[in-house]
Amino acid sequence: MGNITMVDGHVPDGSYQNVTANGSCSCDAGMRFDGLRARGSFDAMGLDGGNVHCEGRLVCRGDMHVNRISGHGELHVGGDLRCSALDFTGKIIVQGDVMCPGGMTVRGLLRNRSCIVTRYLDMQGRWTRTSCAPNGCG
Repeated sequence: MGNITMVDGHVPDGSYQNVTANGSCSCDAGMRFDGLRARGSFDAMGLDGGNVHCEGRLVCRGDMHVNRISGHGELHVGGDLRCSALDFTGKIIVQGDVMCPGGMTVRGLLRNRSCIVTRYLDMQGRWTRTSCAPNGCG
């Protein structure tokens, strides 16, 4: 497990300590990490790892299961978002459930199609929900 830093490229499957992606980058669903710093545009099939810091636009086409999320810009998740804590400025759009037991601080837009489970939501901006499951999350 090592570090990888790249500009405008593709991160191959594997386990990494720290991934720093600058410019326009992507990764396979099999990439695992302790830390991900996405500066620019980052596209993933799914994310499973440690801390994520976004400075730009991060698109996860599947589920995103990470430790902490921080940063600014845009965060798009095509499935469920599961993290221990979130502190983000900008736009967050999640197609599934949001599970963040440690709490969430959002400055900007938060949109999700299902429900949010969190200890607290400190929202400065707008939250919209486009649909809700009849029996709650799950």
